[in-house]
Amino acid sequence: MTGRFSAVYGPPVLRVVTLVLCLLAASASAERRELRHEDGCRYDVYVPQRLDRSKKAPLLVLFHWSTARAPNMLKVWTDVADRYGIILAAPNSKHWLRWSEHDEEHVLQMLTDIEGRHPIDHERVYATGFSSGANFAYRMLASHPRLFRAVGPYAGQLLANDEELSSAPVPARVCIVHGTVDRRIPPRAASRAASRLRGFGYQVNQSWLPNGHWVPDSMAEPMWRCLDQVPSDRQS
Repeated sequence: MTGRFSAVYGPPVLRVVTLVLCLLAASASAERRELRHEDGCRYDVYVPQRLDRSKKAPLLVLFHWSTARAPNMLKVWTDVADRYGIILAAPNSKHWLRWSEHDEEHVLQMLTDIEGRHPIDHERVYATGFSSGANFAYRMLASHPRLFRAVGPYAGQLLANDEELSSAPVPARVCIVHGTVDRRIPPRAASRAASRLRGFGYQVNQSWLPNGHWVPDSMAEPMWRCLDQVPSDRQS
């Protein structure tokens, strides 16, 4: 099957997990599956119980932090996914402590796989990450600026230089969140990223949390509201 992601970024990989994914799509309850590409890269997909399968669903890609894996990010996000009807996709980096160029290709393949199995609303494809995962979200934004409608880096650094960044596709949003007492990645990293991205035309929403370098579960819902531009008077 050829779709939006495969058309832009190349032919889809072979689906070695067709049966599993078909069963997942047919299930009426919340389901989580760990899937694997032929190159050994793995990712988790979470399909919430509250999902109107007659309509296209939003997709949120989750990038884990250093030493974490996909289930760590899913733990933070599944309640919000159930509440708002979001399909979650959480890839694992190939190397335990860092994300790499290899992982960029893996993410593109993952999106092609998911597109072929679920009715995705391509106007509502987003990404978020924490720490090194936030750095990777910035990297994907610089390398593939039209891939996600919005990205939400939490406690990360924008490491791309000006030559690697490009003018923002319209509309494009970046929801930057950072802890005010983060000693690992100082808050000024968030302010610098916001200033640079605004210079390239991105719509930047910058928020602060009164904590250090960790992921509070309470972060997920406000992050989603920013990414999807959920009105403050709508709960779900």
